[in-house]
Amino acid sequence: MEILSRLQELGYEPRVEGDQIKLIWTRLEPPDSEVVGPLIEELRARKQEIIVDKLLSDSLERIARGYIPGSIDWCKAQAPGLWARIREAEHKVNEVALRRDIKALDLALRELEGLWAELKRIRESKPWRGRTALSQRSRRTQPRRSPSP
Repeated sequence: MEILSRLQELGYEPRVEGDQIKLIWTRLEPPDSEVVGPLIEELRARKQEIIVDKLLSDSLERIARGYIPGSIDWCKAQAPGLWARIREAEHKVNEVALRRDIKALDLALRELEGLWAELKRIRESKPWRGRTALSQRSRRTQPRRSPSP
């Protein structure tokens, strides 16, 4: 990802399209080929690795953007079947990322993002009704009131 960041600093907008990396020049002046050339060569040599990293980071960014705080605890307590599906999808993503199978990774990430979106829709429609471990602990540590005389 450092290569893509460096190319962005130099004026390129990198995009992953399928199993290709497209570099779009965003400035008026032409790029310095002596600086850009070695970076593009390294990009070609590490293409699959860079595409996998970019797909993963873009997906995680989209998931994080839609995350509602407390959703994991809520899902574990209120929708354990959905939580199991999310965990299974995460394992699948990790497995195909290690193999650097770009097409399979793209499909696995879409499935994972869809499950997180489903969790968000459910979470927005059903407020949290459970207690967190912290709230349960604080209730136990509060002194009991003695009955009024």
